Amino acid sequence: MDKSLAIIIAVLIPVIITVVFIKLIRKRNELLEIELNQEVIDSFIGGGRFVDGLVTTKLSYPFVQVRLYKDFMVISYFKKLVFKYTEINVKQTLRGLQVIHRNRSYPDKVYLSLFDNEQLVDFIRNHNNDRISLPT
Repeated sequence: MDKSLAIIIAVLIPVIITVVFIKLIRKRNELLEIELNQEVIDSFIGGGRFVDGLVTTKLSYPFVQVRLYKDFMVISYFKKLVFKYTEINVKQTLRGLQVIHRNRSYPDKVYLSLFDNEQLVDFIRNHNNDRISLPT
């Protein structure tokens, strides 16, 4: 009995992990209605840290996606955060690229960890020159 239970557990754990992984990726890839008629200019996949009061959600690569559009950007994980470029400030920190915003319905602090933070900063800089804070 103990051997068969160990075999069942050994089979179920990878299956459960795979199902959760697939569900998180599918949720990340879902588009909002506002995105359906827009052309994606660029997108980035990476990780993120989302601090909402006492609750912190940390997601590693590949569970966070940033999609850039002409007038707004979407940070997508199992939640969706939509920002107009004029509503945000971007700051490079030791924890990653911090997106500073005032939307109370979103996590208080948003940190992105992308393979190419500089490309994202350059894109936002071109759309909103006065809202970028980079270390010197």
